[in-house]
Amino acid sequence: MIPRMRISCVRAVVLIPILLGIAGAAAAQSTELPARADATLFEDAEGALASGAGQYTFAGRTGQDSGSLRRSLFVFDLSSLPADATITRAEVRLTTQYNGPEAAGVEFSVHQVTADWGEGSSDSGSPGGQGAPSTSGDATWLHRSYDDTRWSNPGGDYSDERLATATFETTGSLVFTGNGLTELVAAWHTGEADNYGILLRNDESVQRSAILIASRASSNSSARPVLYVEYE
Repeated sequence: MIPRMRISCVRAVVLIPILLGIAGAAAAQSTELPARADATLFEDAEGALASGAGQYTFAGRTGQDSGSLRRSLFVFDLSSLPADATITRAEVRLTTQYNGPEAAGVEFSVHQVTADWGEGSSDSGSPGGQGAPSTSGDATWLHRSYDDTRWSNPGGDYSDERLATATFETTGSLVFTGNGLTELVAAWHTGEADNYGILLRNDESVQRSAILIASRASSNSSARPVLYVEYE
């Protein structure tokens, strides 16, 4: 017969890792972080078009003969995350509400923005795909902040690396996730990288592939862009 003390020890050895596993699982948390700014870069030789306060942003290529490119900018507010949080997953969650007739099957990608930018008071209305006259502080195709601070490159300063990709199929949810995105968000949180947000674009070779995305100014609060984060 196994002594009572030995049986108790065996039970303790078995239970400790189980309890530790439960504690570890309980420590994992998640949250949705709102965008604190967003904008559309409308291709324009003068940088005269914007929609910083509009209800929508745009990405892709329209059917225009010139000035057809659109790129979206988003920056998210990470201030509510605990200082000691370890980020294990990040997703950019967008809601698309309209698309060009050739958008289905087109791949979109998110990229790290490498310079600060502004969000002015311009509003191109609904749907607003042509843009509105740029106002002070707007991000435009040429400007980080209209009309005195320019991008180093027309169309925005961003990394060529695709942090995450998603293929557009139909209007609704469009989610981007991947190791590159998670690592960047973690670096923003620790201060290892400046948080200038992300840029959304497609390969821009397909005409009429632009999509319309609910912005942080959307009247539908559930459609606004968010950064979903899992952390420990």
